[in-house]
Amino acid sequence: MYLDDTPEERDGERALSRTQLPVAEHQRTAFIVNQSSEPNGGYTELPVQNPDLYSTYHFLAIQEHEGIDTDAAHATATEEWARELVAERFAESGPHPTSSNESVVSLSDYYYAAGILAQLSDDSAHERQVRENVSEFRLADGSYCAERLRDGACVTNSSRVLATYRAVTTLDTVDGLADDERKRTTEWVRSQWERHEIRNESSLGTEYRLLATLEALDADITEQRLYDERRSNVTEYFSGQSRPLYDNIAELENHYYLRQYYHLEDAAFNRRAIAYLNESRRADGGYNVLGYNYSDSKGTEIATRVRNAIADELEVPQRQQADIRTLLAKYRLSGGGYAPVYRQRVSAKTTHYALEIGQRFGYDERASRDRAQIDSLDESDFTRATDVESLYRHATLLEDSRSELSGAVNSTLITVFDEENRSLRDCYYAIRLSNLYEYSLNEDTIMSYVRSRQNDDGGFGSPSNTEETYYAVMIASELDATASLDPTVVDWLRNGRNESGGYHARVGGDAASVPDLYSTHASVRALSALGEKPVDPTTQRQWVDSLESPNGGFYQTKHETTTPTMQSTYWGIDLLSLLAPAAGE
Repeated sequence: MYLDDTPEERDGERALSRTQLPVAEHQRTAFIVNQSSEPNGGYTELPVQNPDLYSTYHFLAIQEHEGIDTDAAHATATEEWARELVAERFAESGPHPTSSNESVVSLSDYYYAAGILAQLSDDSAHERQVRENVSEFRLADGSYCAERLRDGACVTNSSRVLATYRAVTTLDTVDGLADDERKRTTEWVRSQWERHEIRNESSLGTEYRLLATLEALDADITEQRLYDERRSNVTEYFSGQSRPLYDNIAELENHYYLRQYYHLEDAAFNRRAIAYLNESRRADGGYNVLGYNYSDSKGTEIATRVRNAIADELEVPQRQQADIRTLLAKYRLSGGGYAPVYRQRVSAKTTHYALEIGQRFGYDERASRDRAQIDSLDESDFTRATDVESLYRHATLLEDSRSELSGAVNSTLITVFDEENRSLRDCYYAIRLSNLYEYSLNEDTIMSYVRSRQNDDGGFGSPSNTEETYYAVMIASELDATASLDPTVVDWLRNGRNESGGYHARVGGDAASVPDLYSTHASVRALSALGEKPVDPTTQRQWVDSLESPNGGFYQTKHETTTPTMQSTYWGIDLLSLLAPAAGE
């Protein structure tokens, strides 16, 4: 047995010393981590880091609907970002990030960008560019295509109704249609509207866009031929519904605006719509356009627009803005623009790393608040640990109710230490658990097992690999037994270093082609535990800094294209703390 039958008090957790991080140098990361804090305690993953035109357009529209003033500094940064992005997207060469085909240019990009600039800027200098670029999507019959090739040819395999709606509403902001063009486009839209059939919910969206386009073209909808007939068709469709009038925010928008265009008085619909919006609001105060269990920018924008309009009609109080302001703040990026909204649920792992990062930035009060609130979270995974590491993370977070896990901890510790081929990773977290619950360990037996896993090359594992070598060293550090390891482990760890300052992931004789943040953190942290100072820490700090996202958070490698995670951000912040110059250096 590795555990004594009776717990006894230990000297306390043997944690490695931590240096404070220079906060001013990494304000973006501090900002983005704070954005991931949930009001009821705990953290979700970092929001997607690259701003996009779609989300920025809708978030700015939300501010307009709610009467929320745009932060001046962020508005300036967003305007500059949007102008630069438009110039890049419509350049004759270069990649097109929103399409799998780099030779394709999308009208939607300019639709959203022009909307952003119209909301942020009084400068009319961009108006000529709007007219010129949108006109390149125009077809001979007055309609518009959604995409074009860089050689100018339109791609006509997508909805021309949606494309024409976007083109006309974009040009409407800059008075960009000549009389002959307006006439031809009006004729095309009217012809589409007259022969359009309402068959299902998706056809309601087409009907709504056709009418909105006619309105943007200054056509009097009620004077159109067949208006009364179409109104009758819409009324019949709505009255024949056997299910609720709407299943999601997108349907609600179609229903609401078709009623407005066809002048269908329906106070009952308005009351039901308000009730639906109250029921479908997500925990963070936003909405999802298709009803998924997280907020998105378009769903939230539609909901605020429709709700405010109905609230005015019914003379009911408008909703509070506090939650909308919180939502906006979460996705506002310091470099301009807004990130797409996709919130994963609060998790123990993410919260653990977020609080560790917070300690580096000196957020002690914030950490205490979050830990105090974690017990009250209803739908977290804080009490459903599935492995030793998870159990340790849960136990560190659930300080006030840690006793609830004592049975699981006891059985887990016994199981881990009695396994014949137990992993060094599980052993490490089991030792950390024993510290929290004041279990006494047979340290000599544990270290005997650890030493048996060391290979002739100095590394640990079967074969030697970065991860198991890291955990072997950390176990020895926890037990104050690093001196009992064969010193060749130092050379094995150092041999993973790249001239750039990072470390490669290694398994046996193989090494990853590029250094990564996880392997670098594991190697530097293990060497520090062995009492080794970093080799050329300035170069290493520069390498770590190069992995910081422009909007905060850290990537795994320089070639990373996905969103930085809370875990990789912790590795970056912890590395910078380890590599920080000592006082006087």
